[in-house]
Amino acid sequence: MRKPETPPQRSTPKRQQTSPNSTNSNSSRRGKPSSGSGARPAVQQGAGQWYAGAAARPRNKQTFKQEAYQNLERKLDAKVESEERRRKARELHAQQQAAEFPDSAKPETIRLNRAISQAGVCGRREADEMIKNGLVQVNGAVVKEMGTKVKPDRDIIKVNGKRIQSQQLVYLLLNKPKNHVTTLNDPEGRHTVMDTIKGATEERVFPVGRLDRNTTGLLIITNDGDMTKKLTHPSFQVKKVYHVKLDRPVSLEDLDALRKGIMLDDGPARADKADYVDAGGADEVGIEIHSGRNRIVRRMFEHLGFTVKSLDRVGFAHLSKKGLPRGNWRFLTDQEVAFLKMLGNPKTPVRAGAKPERTAQRKPLPRPAGRPGR
Repeated sequence: MRKPETPPQRSTPKRQQTSPNSTNSNSSRRGKPSSGSGARPAVQQGAGQWYAGAAARPRNKQTFKQEAYQNLERKLDAKVESEERRRKARELHAQQQAAEFPDSAKPETIRLNRAISQAGVCGRREADEMIKNGLVQVNGAVVKEMGTKVKPDRDIIKVNGKRIQSQQLVYLLLNKPKNHVTTLNDPEGRHTVMDTIKGATEERVFPVGRLDRNTTGLLIITNDGDMTKKLTHPSFQVKKVYHVKLDRPVSLEDLDALRKGIMLDDGPARADKADYVDAGGADEVGIEIHSGRNRIVRRMFEHLGFTVKSLDRVGFAHLSKKGLPRGNWRFLTDQEVAFLKMLGNPKTPVRAGAKPERTAQRKPLPRPAGRPGR
């Protein structure tokens, strides 16, 4: 009997011996790192790196500039939001204390002339004259003593027999047009800044500071006396930025003289910053100053022999006229008001006639992408 033929056995090839550092290994083809010293992981698709585990690519100069400005904006927004949260927390705490302990909720005590001024009747000086003349009553009794303290929330205050009520605080930002006088009323019948905001509010408001008739730009109008003091008193050093157009080009020596300081009739004057305007020629200059003296910018350039053709205030504190056409106004936002109220730490007052100190200038922030450098 014939034996069945057995099929030949297929010889299995030996597994290829690969070195640990070989890049053609099966583990490398599967995308898995090989075991062994000195082995590089395989490149991952879309990893955004030279190879897996490598350090991130270095940032370029444009990315660094954008991140610097974004970080600055985030810090400013966080500072304003933090102050707003603290203010709301204080108000909530005061309400809770007043509800839990009614007797301990004492109203604010202020001077009588200030209470009359906050009610919008008149200014503090006029209120003092009314008090001297016996035209003011507190809780039915005539008061003639200066410095009398009252509680507006509880006391009944009458001026000329009419009871006064505390008014709501209003904050307006105006882009002042040309040929308008910064005053409540003008005896010569000229246009005033109050004509441009006619009908905006029923409260008695007044401009903060003063701009010349031919000067345009930002002007705050409010009835907050405390904020007005902060924004106008020189000890708080609120910055103001002006765009100046002159009759002839300005040299680098003139800009340096403005930054170092010049001597005027009423004392020294110095610009915090002075430079050419990016989109203008050599006859257009941007100047930052914190002094509130009368016609200070015009007098500084006139001292150097220039004639100011136009003067526009483009920045006040942290406010700008972006999106606010000439002759228009808008209400300040809660964040803007909160930031203005944060300007409560006065600087050391400077004696009249004293030589201004040279302070170390901070390095300017990097320009945003797309702006031409100088």
